[in-house]
Amino acid sequence: MLKLAEMTGVPVITTIMGKGAIPTTHDLYIGNLEIHGSYAANTAISNCDVLFSIGTRFNDRITGKIGHFATHAAIIHIDIDSASISRNIEVDIPIVADAKTALLALLEKAQKLDTQEWLGQIRQWQEMFF
Repeated sequence: MLKLAEMTGVPVITTIMGKGAIPTTHDLYIGNLEIHGSYAANTAISNCDVLFSIGTRFNDRITGKIGHFATHAAIIHIDIDSASISRNIEVDIPIVADAKTALLALLEKAQKLDTQEWLGQIRQWQEMFF
């Protein structure tokens, strides 16, 4: 996960279960999602154009009101359990795979993206509550 984030420059938000996938001190780590998550992380999810999810259970503690979750985003969901994909949140690109296998395949194709403006916006949201 860390390698993919660094190769692409894409910010990372985790759930409590995913905490540790990237060091919380890393520049690309935004915070936790969920009811106990950070303002910046939850606001970023609400405003992102692509949501790339690995093994996330989109339950109500993560999504809040389902109809209001990531409404602007194309959602890509990787999960080893096909029954978990699109269970609560309709995804645009479902990928049934082991997380490690999928991440290794993505690393082969990953490219640096221009994320500076987006990261700048997220930093503003972080500063609002620190």
